[in-house]
Amino acid sequence: MIDSLHGEVLHVGLNYVVIECSGVGYRATAAPSLLGTLRKGEDARILVTMNVRDDGIDLYAFESDEARQMFAMLRKVSGVGPTSAMAICSIFKPDEFARIITNEDDAELRNVKGIGKRTAERIIVDLKSKAAVFDSGDSATEPQSGVGGNSEADADSGVVGTVTQALVELGFPEKQAEKTATSAAAEGGSVSEILKRALRSMSSERN
Repeated sequence: MIDSLHGEVLHVGLNYVVIECSGVGYRATAAPSLLGTLRKGEDARILVTMNVRDDGIDLYAFESDEARQMFAMLRKVSGVGPTSAMAICSIFKPDEFARIITNEDDAELRNVKGIGKRTAERIIVDLKSKAAVFDSGDSATEPQSGVGGNSEADADSGVVGTVTQALVELGFPEKQAEKTATSAAAEGGSVSEILKRALRSMSSERN
């Protein structure tokens, strides 16, 4: 079981990072908030979890152990695959997710592309007694050693691009994604906060 990766960042892609460890490049799917802190050529340590398939093994990277636990919880819900679980983890921090579950706010979950009403309700029912562990007021979303925290919009000129790429990866048209990301970034905040605002905006336009 691969639990973490530590080495040189070889490439930061649309929704993944490649890190070289002892001469081997490992590719891991990651959220925009984590990708925004990684730079090619720099040293980084990231937490990962493995998803074993019949035809291969996928790695998913996280900026905190709580985010990784949240992903694992979501994967146990019937009908929630790794792509949907990662999409939810990309938008909500663990403490935010816990409050959504506690408040039974299925509408908030349905802002995530690919999550319908039935799946959102199932997530709430299945995780009602489990997600509360994250809602402690100080859920650990601090970066691990070697990994920076969420990038602030006014400190990272590439934040609009990062959010745009995340929206495109979630299936939205590129032009619409860029326009919405730019508008959402104008209000400031972290990558995850801006992404969440952008998704809400797109959801309201769709309705």
